[in-house]
Amino acid sequence: MLPPILRDTQEVEIHPLETNNGIVDTIISSTKKAARFKLQIFSAVVALVMVIILFSPLSELWKDLDDSPTQGDTDGDVVPDIDSSNPELGEWNSYSVATSADLPLCDDETNGRLYYVEGDENFQVCNAHADGWQVIDITGLDGADGQSGANGTDGTDGDSPMFNVSASTNCTEGGYEIKIGFDIDGNGALNETEVEVTLDICNGEAGMNGSDGSNGQDGADGDSIAFLTTPEPIGANCTYSGIRIDAGLDDDADGVLQNDEIDQTHFLCNGEDGTNGSASPDTMLTRISSPPLSMGCTAMGRVVENGLDNGDGGGVVQNGVLEDGEVDYVATYCDRFVYERLTDINPSGDSMDVVSTEQVFIGNTMFFGANDGTNGRELWAYDFDNSSSWMVADINPSSLDSNPDDFTVMGTRLYFTASDSASGNELWAYETTNATTWLVFDINPDGHSNPESLTVLNSSIYFIAYISTPGDYYLWEHDTTNGSTWKLSDVSFIRPTYTMSVNKYFSRIAVYDDYLYVTDYNGILHGYSPTNSSLWEVAPSGSPMTFDQAFSLETVGNQIIIRTALTVDLTGKHSELWIYSPMNYSSWKLPITIKKNHNADILDPSIIVNSQIYFWGGQDCDCLYIYDSTNSTLWPVNMTFNGTQLSNQRQIGFIGSMMFHNANGAQGPMYVHDFANSSTWEVGNFSGLWFMMEYGSSIIFTGVGDGNGAEYWRLWIEQSASFN
Repeated sequence: MLPPILRDTQEVEIHPLETNNGIVDTIISSTKKAARFKLQIFSAVVALVMVIILFSPLSELWKDLDDSPTQGDTDGDVVPDIDSSNPELGEWNSYSVATSADLPLCDDETNGRLYYVEGDENFQVCNAHADGWQVIDITGLDGADGQSGANGTDGTDGDSPMFNVSASTNCTEGGYEIKIGFDIDGNGALNETEVEVTLDICNGEAGMNGSDGSNGQDGADGDSIAFLTTPEPIGANCTYSGIRIDAGLDDDADGVLQNDEIDQTHFLCNGEDGTNGSASPDTMLTRISSPPLSMGCTAMGRVVENGLDNGDGGGVVQNGVLEDGEVDYVATYCDRFVYERLTDINPSGDSMDVVSTEQVFIGNTMFFGANDGTNGRELWAYDFDNSSSWMVADINPSSLDSNPDDFTVMGTRLYFTASDSASGNELWAYETTNATTWLVFDINPDGHSNPESLTVLNSSIYFIAYISTPGDYYLWEHDTTNGSTWKLSDVSFIRPTYTMSVNKYFSRIAVYDDYLYVTDYNGILHGYSPTNSSLWEVAPSGSPMTFDQAFSLETVGNQIIIRTALTVDLTGKHSELWIYSPMNYSSWKLPITIKKNHNADILDPSIIVNSQIYFWGGQDCDCLYIYDSTNSTLWPVNMTFNGTQLSNQRQIGFIGSMMFHNANGAQGPMYVHDFANSSTWEVGNFSGLWFMMEYGSSIIFTGVGDGNGAEYWRLWIEQSASFN
């Protein structure tokens, strides 16, 4: 046992300890020092006792207190006189008796006299004023036990240093309580009665390491923990092989766990047939499969089965596989594509012009152009709240067509181009709040102004329109706040000579950061600022940026995509895609040529989703292309069905990660490509598919699907689930 002063609990803050290895190093080092200190204390106690014997005034060993004469006493006291000729007496005489019963009476005469009691092997002193004879223990505190190492050859048996680590309850900011002692009873554990030293290792305030970082050098003693993992073959330790994990203290600090340093060994074993198996028969397993085709889960389907790995129904217990007999619960999810024909405007034929039909929404009402077979092609509407459709206005009376197109929404108002018999093709408006329709402005009183590229910026509508005098196309603005319309400049914005009415499908005006961008007849890019009504040629390097035969602009993220034709006549020809960045006034051509197969492909339908644009038809790859403006990357996506690559795709619509489109020209059918798993399949036998548009969680499109002609359809995904 250590002296009491060392057994008392001491609180020590050792701030530099930041890792468990550091704590362990410090503990081991402290334990070694405690062992050395214990031995030093024992030696000190023995020396102290000898000093007490030699110099203590307590016993007054060297005084003559007895006046009774005894043998050798020449002066009359009981202490024999010193005889310098007797070497055995030296400088003092002593008394001894056989047993404690032989001790004389302890009174004033014998007070302070010291006797050695041979039978008890101890010293006793007379204290006449207290309890009489008292035993003097000169062996030191528990010194007779040594350290259970008196034999010197087997000090580790039952007396090895040990420690326990736990959370400290005495540290303000948290820490560890370290108890150190010797395994006296040899049971391999440090009992409370064996604890010699208790240390509190506290964290620094506010999570800091504290200021006493210099104590960290004890971590170099080499007592860090090391691990070693090796494959474990099939055998007694692992039936189906596994991994052996050895752990111990890296005593030689070489960073490698040697065989003689291994303290503990564990095995992680594989399950049967290489599977992990199950921890117990109560382990819940899940199995996912596809539903039967008879359920008609055309969009997506899955069967989720759950059960315990308990071997029910002839299964194998704890094999890690859910077998049929072990299934307890089944959840079936079935997603179906549902088609609904919204309109039958012309029961005897096509109500839609499959080449130019487009639609817009104001609230839950869709506006579009349609022909009922009696009034010609006019402005129509469909209300999704009550599933009703009606002709909004017969702008060109009788059976003549007004051909409404280029629909643009400004608040509750619809702007579009249309033609009546008196004014020709001009800019019109429809106000939904009062159901009124009117000619906005007769730009060309001598005929058609053919407005195109209607674009909203702030409270104005911008467009390109023709006037007979001087016979050119210009940039115009209509202010919706006061109903005024005027020409912005004398710059000619006439298109190159294209076949077909390309102006119905592509806009030459784009908006970015409250500026307009538009290309003129020569392909020069212009900018327009509504703030100061200025129009200028974009020329960052002193020369105007020119995109020859440019016929459309689209804003994609923070860039503008400009389509240019390789020849003046687009029919049967190809076009290129250029990128203009208003951020740094730079431009470059994408490494792709858009292929045109026939006149209908001039439309080259595309869709913009966030900062990406999707479009069809590369010269080298008749597939889908995706361009991402955030990092200016371009990549193709090949889609195959039944082993055949789809081609001549056109319209695009999205529901979640699913992209719907047609293929093999306008005749269809409709396909879907799921970007989540890169799968493609046929979803409907529609032909004449045009202008798909997202509405909520559905898409709206025109097509022929049931023999009633080209009408509007709606596609959505119906989800159902059953549990048993």
